[in-house]
Amino acid sequence: MGKLRIWILSSVKPRCFESVLNDNRFNDVEKYYATLSEQEVWRKNLKIKTLRENIEFKVFYTLEQLPKKWEFDGYILWWSPHMVTSKEEWMIKLQKFIYDEINSWKSVLWVCFWHQIMSNAFWWKVEYLDKRELWTREVYLNKDGLKDEIFSQMRSHFKSIWSHKQYVSNAWEWVALGDNSVSPNQIIRYWDNSYWVQFHPEFSREFATFLVKFLSSDLKKENLNEDKILKKLNNLSQNESSKIIELFLESFR
Repeated sequence: MGKLRIWILSSVKPRCFESVLNDNRFNDVEKYYATLSEQEVWRKNLKIKTLRENIEFKVFYTLEQLPKKWEFDGYILWWSPHMVTSKEEWMIKLQKFIYDEINSWKSVLWVCFWHQIMSNAFWWKVEYLDKRELWTREVYLNKDGLKDEIFSQMRSHFKSIWSHKQYVSNAWEWVALGDNSVSPNQIIRYWDNSYWVQFHPEFSREFATFLVKFLSSDLKKENLNEDKILKKLNNLSQNESSKIIELFLESFR
């Protein structure tokens, strides 16, 4: 059996954070994690050697062009600075592509923005939070989550990192697997091959602290306490939700 081919769909420009290398606000570790390639971000979350050796990651930059169909075994769609409610043309086209791929039984892991964009495509309600979420919280699995093929292998509640301003407030008839104290529908399953999560299993603590400092002026405008957020992140021993990445990739080998 050949390598499992996974497309990482990115909605940012390549090497978007390279300018921070000369910025003394960030320490060397934060710079390292901020400038990792997309492939390495996901590969670093694979602790299982055989899994790491048998997966081929390829990045597709959706701002440049749309992908062709049927080329890869599965998809991961990760963080984005965009807002779903802006309904830009590239988002609408990409929604249709991914919708078609899901219905052809391709496996997909949607993260944050993409969790919202596909919820929007299904006419579910996406709204702004009262204030930005940018720190750690626990996810609580419900009875469906505790029975799910992937999430039943997680603890009933686990810590993750959040960075978002919008959330899915109503998922209608689809299966929600978990929530947190701020918003419902933190985990949604569509059929058996597609998982949508609001939090960030791919974020390291170091990347999250970089992001807080990077967004410093925005946080100040939003009356959010940067020092408080950094303290909470620095107290995080690990992003427990990162285990989901391995479980997802193992599930369809």
